[in-house]
Amino acid sequence: MNDQNQTRLIAKNSLRTGSRTFFFASFLLKSDVANKAARLYQFCRYVDDVVDLAKDNSEAKKSIQYLSNDFELKEPQDREVIDARALFDECGIPLWIPKELIRGVESDVDGVEIDTEEDLLRYSFRVAGTVGLMMCYVLGVHEASARKHAVDLGIAMQLTNILRDVKEDAMMGRRYIPSSLVPDISIRDILSASESRPEELIVQGLERLHALSELYYKSGFLGLAFIPIKSRYAILVAGKIYRSIGLTIKDEGYNFRGERVVIPLFSKFIITCREVILATLSKNFWSCPRAHEQQLHAPIATYPISSKN
Repeated sequence: MNDQNQTRLIAKNSLRTGSRTFFFASFLLKSDVANKAARLYQFCRYVDDVVDLAKDNSEAKKSIQYLSNDFELKEPQDREVIDARALFDECGIPLWIPKELIRGVESDVDGVEIDTEEDLLRYSFRVAGTVGLMMCYVLGVHEASARKHAVDLGIAMQLTNILRDVKEDAMMGRRYIPSSLVPDISIRDILSASESRPEELIVQGLERLHALSELYYKSGFLGLAFIPIKSRYAILVAGKIYRSIGLTIKDEGYNFRGERVVIPLFSKFIITCREVILATLSKNFWSCPRAHEQQLHAPIATYPISSKN
């Protein structure tokens, strides 16, 4: 097996084991696009794991700094970075985008306690909106307006991740629920089995985050018509399955200390069939939106999202 085929196999296995939702949706992509998407996921997963799988903060800092430095080299040494840089060259992905992803993940190293919704949205852009942005290039979407909606879908998915992983994040010293929504709530409050007022405030904060995610999902789905039809259904399905995680969390009363919400395979098939039919009959699936809601990007207005470079 040559190096290129081995890299593709590793990327596909990473997608299969790391994200069942994205792996499921990837079957709706053309094989060459699916391979590129898997390689992009492999890089993003690798960046996450450099921090999340480190034995301590010291190791995480050294590892992410090495990765960041290697990424800047004309000829990087790390195999994952080499393949990622090759992918970015193939797809024309501006390097500032993955650099922001790395910086976003790096900000997790010393623990996280988000202050405001604006801070949360900036963080979500860096670790997930950037992924949506890079997927535009992987899918061959070139319209500047499309990139704004891709960012929104990425942010929405990250907000869903935060809703789903409240307890797990707290165990790693991270609180993404903004203190502006839950004043004086600590990581200890999240982890303690209390029935007191703090728990009610946390649930209220999660309700607000779910409502915020719905705004970004709505905008993200409005941009589907920009995507080539051979890839459009895959992004639709991935987004709708991810959104269903948040809806399930809502239906379960935002039980942030319960079991991690997972969408079963059968339910994914049901969602796929339903959403494909509904989307096919919807005008928005075929017609590009006239404008993007600028207020959604107020916290990230400094980023050159609409620029090709």
